[in-house]
Order: sequence, then C-alpha cells, then structure tokens
Amino acid sequence: MTLKASEQGKQIIKTRRETLGWTYNDPQWLKAASQILDPDWPEDLFFDGKYPNGISEGTLKRFQGGKKPIDSQVFKIYCHVLNLPWEDIAESCFVGRNKIVNELLNNLQTTHKLLLLTGITGTGKTALANKLMSKFPKEYQQLTFSFETSEQEPNFASVATQIIANLQKAILPSQTNQPENIIIWLVDYISNHECVLLIDSLEFALQGDQHTGWSNFKDIWWEKFFLAFMAAPNCQGKIIITSQEMPIPLEDILISYNSLCEHQLLQGFTDVEIYEFFHKQEIGFTENSEIGNYLLRIGKAYEGHPLALKTIAGEILNTPFSGDVNKYWCEYKNEIAAIEQAYKEIELESINDNLKLDCYSKRLREIVKQRIENTFQRLEKYVPNAYKLLCFGSIYRRAVPKRFWFKNLSLRYGLNIQDQEIALDALIDRYLVENINNDLRQHNLIRSTALEHLRTYI
Repeated sequence: MTLKASEQGKQIIKTRRETLGWTYNDPQWLKAASQILDPDWPEDLFFDGKYPNGISEGTLKRFQGGKKPIDSQVFKIYCHVLNLPWEDIAESCFVGRNKIVNELLNNLQTTHKLLLLTGITGTGKTALANKLMSKFPKEYQQLTFSFETSEQEPNFASVATQIIANLQKAILPSQTNQPENIIIWLVDYISNHECVLLIDSLEFALQGDQHTGWSNFKDIWWEKFFLAFMAAPNCQGKIIITSQEMPIPLEDILISYNSLCEHQLLQGFTDVEIYEFFHKQEIGFTENSEIGNYLLRIGKAYEGHPLALKTIAGEILNTPFSGDVNKYWCEYKNEIAAIEQAYKEIELESINDNLKLDCYSKRLREIVKQRIENTFQRLEKYVPNAYKLLCFGSIYRRAVPKRFWFKNLSLRYGLNIQDQEIALDALIDRYLVENINNDLRQHNLIRSTALEHLRTYI
C-alpha cells in the first residue's frame, strides 16, 4: 500500500521541518527514519549515505512534495520522526463505501469485537480496514501485522510475540515458546485496553487438503487464539482481519458468535462510486458527458475493481496521456469493447474471447496482473484440481449451472462428483467464482487471466 501527503499535510510537514531547523533532505531525518525501520543498521553506513531499503533522499522528497505516493510504512516512519500523526498528513484515497463504513464502524463500536473482510485481491480490503481504524477515537491504540509484507513465519507464537514487542511498555509473557501463555497474555491485553488489532492478509497463514478442507490454519494455535478472544467477557479491544480466503475455523466462529462478530465480502465500486473515484483522482469530466461515459464504461468493464481503476487513473494522469481521457480511450477502447461484446454474444461459451483487461497496458501488467497471477500460482501449487476448474470455467461468458463447469473435470480427468465439489469449494473459499442464484460466474479480471492460462494449458 502507498500513501502521499495532502495539500494540508504538505504545509504541516513544512512547518514542522522549519521548526526543527532541518533542510529538505536533512541527514538527521534520514538517519532517524533508518533507525526506526532497522534498529540494527550499522552506524558507519550513514557516513556513506547508505540507508535501509525505502529510506532515501528520493522517498523523502516525494514524501514532502506529495506529487507521488511512497510505501505506506516509510510514509508513516517519516511522520513519526516529525512526531506527526500520519492520518493527519496523508491524502485520503478512500472512495465511496460510506454505508459499509458507517455500518461496520457502528457495529465495532457497540456490539461487535471481531470483523472479517474478504474478497479477491485488489478490492480494497486493507484500505477499508485502515479507514475503519482511523475512525476510532484517538485514545485507541492501533496495532497492525501484515502477513504479505512480513517475512515472519505464519505460526501464531512468532507473530503474536512480534505484535506484543511493538506495544509500548509491554512486558513479554514468560515462556514465550509456549503458545498457550501468549494467548492468555494477548487476549487479556486486548480485552482490557482500548485498542484495535489489524491482521492483514491472513490467507498466507492458511493451508489445507481434500480431506480437511482447503482453508485451515497452518498453525492450530491461531484458531485457539480467536476462540479464546471471542470467549473473553467484557472486551474493550477489537480485531479486524483481511483475507482473500474464508478461513474455515473463522467461519465456524462467525456462526457460533454471530452477535459478537461480522463478515463483510468486499466487491467493486458501484456506478456512483466509479464516478466519485475518478473525480477524486482529479480527472476532469462531467458525469453525463462523452468523457464521463468513457470512464463509466471502463469502470464497469472492470466491475468497479479498485486496484485496476487506481492503476488506470494513474496512467491517464501521467505521460503520454497527461489527463486526456479521450486520448486514453482511443488507445485502449478495443479492450473495453471486447468485454462488452462478450456479454452480447449469443453463444454461451468461447475460448477465443479476446479479453486482456489484466494486461493491456504496462502498468496493469506490473500491478494488477501480477497480483492476480500470484493468486493463480498459489492455487495451481496447492489445489491443482481447483486451478483446472477455474481455467475451464473461463470459457463461459455468463453465469451457468455448476454442472457446466464440472463436465471438463469429468471428461478430461475422470474426477468423480466428490472431487469436483471439493475443487469448487476451494474456489468459493477464495472468492474466485461468484454464486448467482446457484449459477457460477467469474469476475472479468479473473476470467481474463483464466482464459490466458487455459490457452496455454490445453
């Protein structure tokens, strides 16, 4: 995730820097940031102008200039050096979802103590989680752990110990090699303190097999931790989780403690939110104009996928388009028209649909396609039958009964109905297929990638 300074934030930074008497790229600033990011960074490297990855004169200048975003962790560290709350400095890139935010926040601040946010990659789960955290009163302590950006092993004891180590004035529980002690300590802390713990990208802590299911915890102590947390009475703290998969143990917890927790599946922007998004990106247009129609068609082709639209907005605003939506449309309209045409075709299935929504431009290949490819690679490695089902299911242009999807697994691979159902469950757990009135379909971005895989697979 990246952040950049708002106009007001840039002025606050400038005022604080001048108060400290620092220059625009003062080495003191870079050194202090380095020591926060990597406390073990050798002192002698500072004399050679060498800093940990992410800390540099370039990122410091971009942080102050606010024209281009930088890594969110580095952004927050630069703010911390100035003793400024990063939420007051960063430009809000959050769009829409006002109803969801208000409902979830109200539930968290009243009856609920655990929230699970799920959905395919790039739908804004982390952004929504951060938005919710920012809405809590200032006295609430905010704790964050991301499996995606951390090199930490996904076992509970290691992650929990790291979370506890980041607590101010917290004394680590004795015998930290015993997970049950850590569970007791951490549950007690969250229960008795006003705090919000964000556990991001929990899917990296999941594994499975065809006998037990595909989305169980690699370490059973995670399940024991969440059960202990939900059973704790009079809890002041909250936990927010994001995941591309529905963890089976958490699904059971959601049912057992339905009055204390909530699950929110995050999908794409609505038409109104698509317009709001492009307005917020400072792309000039009116909603009923030809340009507005182009932007809406782009947004709907991507089913309002936030990461894809953010990438596209960045391309429109930068060279060679420099904010010219019409020029961008002329360059890429064929790809948008292809998805629109696929829905109009009489034939139900086709392997030859020319969908390149995930990769028709360089930035989409670098950001969106790579994120989706990572999902496909994990699926192929851990659940090969589900990967095959996803690929062959991409031939369908519209939602169809699951027997249509199953026929290729049966004819080509001889899988029985039980194995077919197991493969489908793995896709449903990962939100890679949508169930619409008991018919199955794929998100446009997923289908675009799946078709490409299918052509090389058969």
